[in-house]
Parts: sequence; C-alpha cells; structure tokens
Amino acid sequence: MNLDRWNQNNPISTPAVQKLYLPEAHYTVRTANFPRHAKFEGSFLTGADVFVLSGQIRYKQGAESATLNAGDILKLTKGPYEAEVVGADTANVIMVHQLPEALWPK
Repeated sequence: MNLDRWNQNNPISTPAVQKLYLPEAHYTVRTANFPRHAKFEGSFLTGADVFVLSGQIRYKQGAESATLNAGDILKLTKGPYEAEVVGADTANVIMVHQLPEALWPK
C-alpha cells in the first residue's frame, strides 16, 4: 500500500485520472459510489489505484491499513483487501485496474 495526494493543477475527475493511464486499452477506469457504513472485500489480480473524490474510506491489505479522504490516492498491490466507508457520507472513488497483458489489444 502506498498513500499519496492528488497534486495536479486540475480538479480530480475521471477524465483527469484517465490521462494518467495510457494506453487506455491497458486499463479500466471506473467510478464507484459506496454508501456510508458499507463494508466489502475482494482481491486484485494486478493491483489497483484508488482516487477518492469525496467521503472517507478505509482500506486494509494484509497488516497495513489506510484511511482515505477526498483527494487521497491509494496504490494497492495484488491480492486480497478489505474496505469500509467510515465517514458519515457516501464515499465516491475512481478505481483504476491494469488489465492482464493477455487482454491487451494486439
């Protein structure tokens, strides 16, 4: 896990994030809205980057955990993770996943 802050000159948005991940055909970029108190878990095949648009969300991966606020960016490694919306509001995030190389266009 690696926590960072959005420090671009433009506001954080899906188009702004998409410009950071090229070529586009190698990545999926999607927006997700999680209701307050939502808890979920999953696993990444190639890792993921999470950009927080609004709200507050906590991710745990192995022994590490991080609580993210609007403007935070978290780089998760491949493998299992847990997440929970910890703020009073919905957490809106942009998630970026690198596609496995076998799915890249030829």
